[in-house]
Amino acid sequence: GGSGENITITGGTVTATGVGWKSGAGIGGGGGGSGENITITGGTVTATGGDGAAGIGGGDRGSGKGLTIAGGTVTATGGDMTAGIGGGTRGSGENITIAGGTVTATGGEDGIGGGAWGAAQHIKITGGSVKANSISTTPTDDNGHNVYLVKLENQDSVNEVTVDSGTANKKTFKRAGSHPDRDTTFYLYLTGKGHDLLTSKGEYKAEWNGNTNAFTIFDPANVKSMSVTSQPTKLKYTEGETL
Repeated sequence: GGSGENITITGGTVTATGVGWKSGAGIGGGGGGSGENITITGGTVTATGGDGAAGIGGGDRGSGKGLTIAGGTVTATGGDMTAGIGGGTRGSGENITIAGGTVTATGGEDGIGGGAWGAAQHIKITGGSVKANSISTTPTDDNGHNVYLVKLENQDSVNEVTVDSGTANKKTFKRAGSHPDRDTTFYLYLTGKGHDLLTSKGEYKAEWNGNTNAFTIFDPANVKSMSVTSQPTKLKYTEGETL
């Protein structure tokens, strides 16, 4: 048992697995203990929780609080009814921030957030590529605006995506390589409106649907077909004009 607090990983290869009765987190609290103030800024980190424990955060019946990932390749897997990053069973996930890196979070309950019967609040995603099987509550950016998943597929060897280039809101998301199992998708979290995306593979548009709260990706350089559903009033276009 016992809490795991004030842990910082800045590089190297770290593989951690929680074991034992009333299991502990891979990185964080032991059985019944919380995991608090854990920061990862680099390296290759693989954290697997035991039964009822988070990969990174709380042990069985423990909470995960003040968890920050700002770089590196981080793969966190929780046990049954837990978060990959956040709380163990009955534990909350609070003040979780992902600002960079390649993050893969898989939990029996949620990828990021609270464990079963545990609360979740203040989850921020402001950078990196974040692949989670689910997130307990809608994450926000640094300004408190809700952000939603954009899947930019087939981005092998791409570790940077520039969002809204040429505007005052320009922002660059950086990761540390592909996700496990050769998954080259770049998982971005952006505010609910249309965005322009630029990578070394090309330019894309993330189109927002406010009815479904979901994005679709339009690749102008790879249009397979177009259908005219009604007679347009404008019949001539020059290069660069918006249809």
